[in-house]
Amino acid sequence: MKAKYIIIALAVGIFATGCSTAELETPSPVEKHTVILSADCSTKTSLAPEADGSRPVLWKAGDMLGLFVNEEGAAMADAQNVLARLCEGSGSGHGYSNGSFAVDLAISASKTYDLCIYYPYIATAGSVSEISHRIPAVQTQPAVSDSRHLGSSGAFSYATAQFSTPSNMDYYETPVVNFTMQHKTSTIQLSLTSADMAGWKVKSATVSAPQGVYIAGDMKYTPENDQLTLTGNMSESITLNVPAGASLAADAAVDLYLVAFPAAIAGKELSITYTLEAADASAVKVVTHTRAVRAESKALAAGTVHVFNEVLPAADGEGWTYSTSDTFDLSARGTANCYIVSVPGKYSFDATVIGNGQKGILTPVETTFFHTENATIEPTQASLLWQTAPGLIKSVSFEDGRIVFEKSADVEYGNALIAAMNASGTILWSWHIWCTDMGDLLTYVSPTGTYEGMDRNLGATFAASAKVTGAEQLKRTVGMFYQWGRKDPFVGPKVFDSGRTSKEIDLMYDIDGNTVTRPTAPAASKSAGQSIQYTIKNPKTPIYTGNSTSGDWFALSSPMSGGGPAVRAYYLWGNPAGYKYDSYSKPTPVKTIYDPCPVGYMVPTMDFYNSFKKVSSTSNLGFVMNVDGGSTQTWLPIASAMSSKSSAWNWVGDGIGYMWTSSYGSASGTAARSIRMGYTGFNGLNNGYGFNVRCIQETH
Repeated sequence: MKAKYIIIALAVGIFATGCSTAELETPSPVEKHTVILSADCSTKTSLAPEADGSRPVLWKAGDMLGLFVNEEGAAMADAQNVLARLCEGSGSGHGYSNGSFAVDLAISASKTYDLCIYYPYIATAGSVSEISHRIPAVQTQPAVSDSRHLGSSGAFSYATAQFSTPSNMDYYETPVVNFTMQHKTSTIQLSLTSADMAGWKVKSATVSAPQGVYIAGDMKYTPENDQLTLTGNMSESITLNVPAGASLAADAAVDLYLVAFPAAIAGKELSITYTLEAADASAVKVVTHTRAVRAESKALAAGTVHVFNEVLPAADGEGWTYSTSDTFDLSARGTANCYIVSVPGKYSFDATVIGNGQKGILTPVETTFFHTENATIEPTQASLLWQTAPGLIKSVSFEDGRIVFEKSADVEYGNALIAAMNASGTILWSWHIWCTDMGDLLTYVSPTGTYEGMDRNLGATFAASAKVTGAEQLKRTVGMFYQWGRKDPFVGPKVFDSGRTSKEIDLMYDIDGNTVTRPTAPAASKSAGQSIQYTIKNPKTPIYTGNSTSGDWFALSSPMSGGGPAVRAYYLWGNPAGYKYDSYSKPTPVKTIYDPCPVGYMVPTMDFYNSFKKVSSTSNLGFVMNVDGGSTQTWLPIASAMSSKSSAWNWVGDGIGYMWTSSYGSASGTAARSIRMGYTGFNGLNNGYGFNVRCIQETH
């Protein structure tokens, strides 16, 4: 007898726990049999507090395992890289050391099944012989002394297991199959205290290995020889960003956690650099500590937590060096199209690298139309194109391949756009400067996985978890607007309140405080006139599609309408599945050079918005959304939209708003995927529209 589907629960812990089938989406009718797979307690994704000196690790909501299944030694065609989702149960699941995972498999009686199990599930993992993985060089810790991000920051584990089915499937009793998952990556814990710097906030930490020693990058795991091997985009350093900041104290440690490749560092030196922000956000300091790793120490061994106890002094000495520069390097943590600035002062960034660098240029495929294969440019000058408040940015210059600017102390928040140009004044690239007091990341739990994401829209200067009705705060929650696939922001409506009827664009200013007029938007051309190259040279200019085209601002030489993959740019925001989106799995996007989000963040795929559940609404102003199935809430303003046909404002005052995803709609159309706030499901709307974006932590 053959059972169409079986529910396999993978229970991790000394004591196996069951999984409620009511929580699963399974076809009907179905004959279900349950197998419990029990692993030891070393298999988890986050570290619990060390109350008794041990290092227990815990599962978190949304965790998923990947499975490769063989039946009688042969690969099951429909069970190669399938996902198993964490279920909730009594004494198991989120926040526990035990966890049950569920997956649907078609099995037969009197058969033996071999399982290859890995964590975390990656849609593009490849094959069981070579499982692709990635440790990002920029990681983000969402909260102080919180390690729940380790799973989404590159931690990797692997196991094998086996079970057999009885001859009579009708009376199939639930067996317990034991397996042990092994961690193949390493964890670095920075445990920081300081009496001298008490009250200062740690905003980031960068761990740098010696030259030629790589601790992050693309990699593959080969089960046959148990080897984790770096394959590309390798980095000698890892930067951990802590958006909310972690306040130093003399008697309470700030714990920072990074995932690292198990590299050989015994007998060598590590350099650790911390970015500190004053308690009143009035100043920034950069301090570097060079420390030797004892010769007798092991490498960054797989499956271990390497703890570095750091006591930060007030000044230079004993291996500690405080930066003497009065200019803060924004690109030290990595390059991007957007940089966050939260305090007044002088800042600089590398203006010879576009976007997130070479790794952001995808290998050309039929649906990839990147304008270049080189991520470097050679500008000679820089200029402020616009800012949302006069005096927000006081000065802009170009010095030794870097753009240098000063954030004023007189204007607290706002947005600006700075460009790098060649000698003739042609814009080579532009960057969004986002002046905001970034808060904690939020944990967004969708049916397909967990994301760490921002608490506000990209470009918003105020975040709220409850209803917002005040006109000024309401307007500050909206953020910037983006045409799908473009990297540069556009300002929104000038008026944003319950009685808004005006479609007037908000004001922009130059470096001297004069108003800047948005250029007249051209209609998208079928002759390649309006292309990616055009948007780079004209970042202030939206492109409208007019009534004669099908809504695509991206025009190639081929006809736009019905052209299919040959004329579409599905990969501009990095969804490797293009329009072939599988709503039942968690895709693995790649951040591209056109991604508008800051360092360590990216535009989300569709499944991210499955975490949003409406709690309440405020007239036509916005919604309070629950994002994790628990108590975490966020405010989503109804921001209207920049029209795809005229670049005016659509739906102002109508209670309609959309958020972009990185996903595309179809093979022949121009519709990118967006979520309409307050409603279920996704829309395929022309990519010439201007919608808001909410960034998530960069994933694998």
